[in-house]
Amino acid sequence: MNYNNIKILSIIVAILFLSACGKGFLDVKPTNSVPAGTAIKTVADARVAVNGIMRNMTNSNYYGRNFILYGDVRGGDMTLYSQGRGLDALYTFNHTVSANNFSGFWSTIYNNILQANNLIFNINKLKAEGSTENFDSFLGQALTARALMYFDLVRIYGKSYADNKSAWGVPQPLEPLPASAQPLRSTVNDNYTQILKDLTDAAPLLPKTKSNGYLNYYGNRAIQARVYLTMGDFPAALTAAEDVINNGGYTLYNRTNWVSSWATQFGSESIFELGIFPNEGDLTTASLSFYLRRRSHGNSAALGFFGASDYFLNRLKQDATDVRWGIMLADEISTTANPRLEHLTNTVVLLHYREMANRHLLQQ
Repeated sequence: MNYNNIKILSIIVAILFLSACGKGFLDVKPTNSVPAGTAIKTVADARVAVNGIMRNMTNSNYYGRNFILYGDVRGGDMTLYSQGRGLDALYTFNHTVSANNFSGFWSTIYNNILQANNLIFNINKLKAEGSTENFDSFLGQALTARALMYFDLVRIYGKSYADNKSAWGVPQPLEPLPASAQPLRSTVNDNYTQILKDLTDAAPLLPKTKSNGYLNYYGNRAIQARVYLTMGDFPAALTAAEDVINNGGYTLYNRTNWVSSWATQFGSESIFELGIFPNEGDLTTASLSFYLRRRSHGNSAALGFFGASDYFLNRLKQDATDVRWGIMLADEISTTANPRLEHLTNTVVLLHYREMANRHLLQQ
């Protein structure tokens, strides 16, 4: 065999080896996402899809940062140090169609709803075809997550249920859509009807045991309590909340451990908590904690953007022993005034469904 033949043979072997590798250990599917057009075929596929839904809910346009800031900043509990430092328009109400419209809420949440729709549609299809695999938990989580996301969307883009439930709410596609689809808006009432349907359909499918980073039965019931409370249906809200209070196994922090709880994950009060872990989608400078940082934390040129407002602090000063003082320190404006949140970490996002702490409000 001459040199040229040996060279050709070596090239053929190399091509075959690389081809085998490409179809083998190098061809690894992601564990937290499924392409929108991919059909769910197994429980393992459903688990991957649910991981992706939970992961996308921690996006900085959603629970990772902006959705949390939206209420506190626009409601006056936080103040802006100076303009030009990020998300100024939330504080100044400087919004137009072409600038500062915060469309990230819309695009991020709907992108995730379409992922949930894909999972729900395919699980229902498999069940109709006679699949014997147990998809219940994943179907329940997808339905509950979809309800929560529509609940968040209609509260941002629609009028309140108590104000005018016949007003336009948001589009509510419930199945996979082509890219060209342009669904019309539903009414606020239709949105809430679907939200409650998803929640009630999902509840019996979910386990009652706690699984950190995922939704369970009591997470679903806690969301139901919040939805009913927003609708003004206080008896139903109380019933759902008491289910969590009496049967969920959760306990409130006391004054001793409340402050330290903000630096830990998955505590005794946590009914539904989304985890953000270092080196696994950590939001770093896009995180909520970065936007609340102090001058002494790292590079002084990259200071925090928001702090507690005088409006909030003046109410807090009515009780010098308020436990919330424990998570505040002096900010960059002053060494003695304007404390700010200090112990929020970038490793966790909490969804505060603390019906146990608010039970007396429901009973009034």
